Amino acid sequence: MEQLVIIPRLSVGPLEFGTSQEAVAALLGPPQNSFRIGGGGGVCQIWDGLAFSSCDFTEDRLEALTINRSVAKSVLLGEVDLLQQPLDQMLAALDRMNGGTDQIQGGSLAYEELGLVLSQFEDAGARELVLTSQSIAAVEPTRPIGLQGALDYYRAQKGTDPAEDAFGQWP
Repeated sequence: MEQLVIIPRLSVGPLEFGTSQEAVAALLGPPQNSFRIGGGGGVCQIWDGLAFSSCDFTEDRLEALTINRSVAKSVLLGEVDLLQQPLDQMLAALDRMNGGTDQIQGGSLAYEELGLVLSQFEDAGARELVLTSQSIAAVEPTRPIGLQGALDYYRAQKGTDPAEDAFGQWP
């Protein structure tokens, strides 16, 4: 699976939010691991070596997924390839498409309208691209940070220019 196309809050590549665990396993194969999350009977399933590293289900329906940056070579949101853009350009495009940038505790960036979270975006070794059909703010408190605030946060954490980094880049 070389290229994934995001349709915000509806689908990512072949996976549609709201799909059952059984249907996801039919598309991706059986997960390598599965465990309960949250207090509401949610389940997280893990795959190794696939473009989707994890899928979260509530009441047997897909509601969030994490993209494996080492396998997915291209992730398109509109005309923007989220993995190939310099980080400053990617953040500017997401800010524009979403109508702003919010921050979650710990530094992750949230784009509520797009159903997208850039977890630990400043750390090339740990960053994750998470997509959801659910409200981000209902799960994690967010605060407006804006594009400039996100870029300043990155510079303060890394001491480098975000134009020299791409989200899909590994350290």
